[in-house]
Amino acid sequence: MDLTAAELALLEKDYPAFQKSHQSRKFARRSDPETRTSQIDDGDLNSSAERTADELDRLPICCDKGCLTTLTGREILERRLSIQKLKGREQDIVLLTHLVLGQHHDLMSHIRRKRSRIIYRFDRAREVCKTAFQYIYRVGDTRLKRLQKLASQGEFSPHLHGNTNHAPSNLLPQPDVDRLIKFVENVVEIHGLPLPGGMRAGHRETLLPSDFSYASVWNEYRASIGDLSSTHRQEYRVIGYDSFRSIWQQSFPWVKFQGNRSDLCDYCQETKDQLRYCESEEETQRLILRYHDHYQDVQAARTIYRDEVNAAKQQWNSLSKRTREAILSHLSEPEKFQDQSPCRLKIALHYSFDYAQQVHYPYSSQQKGKEYFITPRKCQVFGVCAEAISRQVLFLTDESETKGKGSVAVISMLDAFFRLHGLGECDAHLHADNCVGQNKNNYLMWYLMWRVMNGLHEKITITFMPPGHTKFSPDSYFGLFKIKYRKSTIDSLGDLVECVSHASERGVLVPQSYGKHLGFREPIYEYRNWCHYLERFFKPIDGITDYNYFTFDSQRPGWVSLKTKMNEESEDVFLLKSRRFRFQHPVDYPPAIAPDGLSDERQQYLYKHVRPHVALRHNLGRL
Repeated sequence: MDLTAAELALLEKDYPAFQKSHQSRKFARRSDPETRTSQIDDGDLNSSAERTADELDRLPICCDKGCLTTLTGREILERRLSIQKLKGREQDIVLLTHLVLGQHHDLMSHIRRKRSRIIYRFDRAREVCKTAFQYIYRVGDTRLKRLQKLASQGEFSPHLHGNTNHAPSNLLPQPDVDRLIKFVENVVEIHGLPLPGGMRAGHRETLLPSDFSYASVWNEYRASIGDLSSTHRQEYRVIGYDSFRSIWQQSFPWVKFQGNRSDLCDYCQETKDQLRYCESEEETQRLILRYHDHYQDVQAARTIYRDEVNAAKQQWNSLSKRTREAILSHLSEPEKFQDQSPCRLKIALHYSFDYAQQVHYPYSSQQKGKEYFITPRKCQVFGVCAEAISRQVLFLTDESETKGKGSVAVISMLDAFFRLHGLGECDAHLHADNCVGQNKNNYLMWYLMWRVMNGLHEKITITFMPPGHTKFSPDSYFGLFKIKYRKSTIDSLGDLVECVSHASERGVLVPQSYGKHLGFREPIYEYRNWCHYLERFFKPIDGITDYNYFTFDSQRPGWVSLKTKMNEESEDVFLLKSRRFRFQHPVDYPPAIAPDGLSDERQQYLYKHVRPHVALRHNLGRL
């Protein structure tokens, strides 16, 4: 057998050193149970060649004769690699040829008698001990006992199991299974839709509508088999429900049932519906091509998202451990808020932000009947995720402290995130969904231009994901929070903050409240009149909803690069009303504005209908 140059070099380097030090280590290590091969786990011989070569410099002490020292490293490696290429039964046959049944004289008994013993051989001329044999061929105790029993009986071929090469008596006929698989393929082809936002590379998943289930499809299958039997006047077998599910899960693991709240792309849904009722082949081909182009655009957007996230993680990990620890230790926490210095790291990081479904309190997993008929206090949840450090900040905004879900609230919370939780990168890549009222509007674009012109970032890119294909990192963190929320008792905003803090053991979720509702004299961050402030300096972008890629660079103040698709040529638009205008330092912020607060009617409702459901341990006056 030919060995690679690397394997030979490793043997020549390590094995002579072992032979030289073997005698000095033998007696010191003999009492250590960890060095005995009786501790070898029951394993197979299918380890890699690299692992085999690495183990040769850790040879165990086999016996006083030192059987292993009489063998060269090349011989051990060749023998082990040669048997690794065989299958399990073939390996057993080869190993049995190296076990010889011999005679052993019992000298301790007053009656001189003979009893058989197993002789272990490396080859025809050399005998080794049991420990060395187990080490060379990597044979565990259980397997060796089975081979010894066969050798003592004079058998050199392992027994075959009685069911080998025999089909089970209850095996389903293959034509029935093929008929079932064909039926499920047709169901998936007609009703299936691709997952709106598969995030993993090569991820294949198809969704069936939420009103489908295994039971409903099985009932349709039973009906179709009945129709088939009556049509052909032949009895066809109906596969049982349990076998039906088993075959489905083995043959179609990528087919799932859509949840009640799964996002769907309107374009994909409409195209799929039109394909069902096409009257001509030409129309079908046209729709298929149009759907294919849309799917390619979605995949391109998803690829950009994954590439930017992976690049951000690589750049973050390229920093020294001391630098990373210093940055993370300085970030704001629920009880400690401090401003972060902008543009202190010459790296590019990625952030994603989105709204989650609002939550209510008081909330309990064991709700009383009356609680179903009241409207509890509402809390908005806005998340900003820093993928490089696997950390998401959840802005929890009580309904008395909110400014709605428009651009003022989004810009104010995004600015608070960079000020309190930002990592100090020079370049920022942002991802958001395609909601025009919240994210994809002129006010947010003006705010990003304002940041680069004031030196808070050197470059910012923001990408909007295709509608209906917006599954991204914030959703997974929202899921962690909702799992904890559903199992918690929430009576106040403080309980909600604590729920977020304990939603993950690693602390990847960080709550961020406005502050006044929790008793702070001053709010932790401010809502600011960004819209009226920014429209004094910038012009709107014509047809902004048609573009998905925006780039702002401090080297080109006032200019934004726009793209509809990533592979298209960028279009440059000048946003400043005055070409020579520049912001002055220090940074000038817009004036703060107060939240909308609660109406008198809402306060009376909360006091009368919601307050009785709050635990007495809380300060009821805050409701």
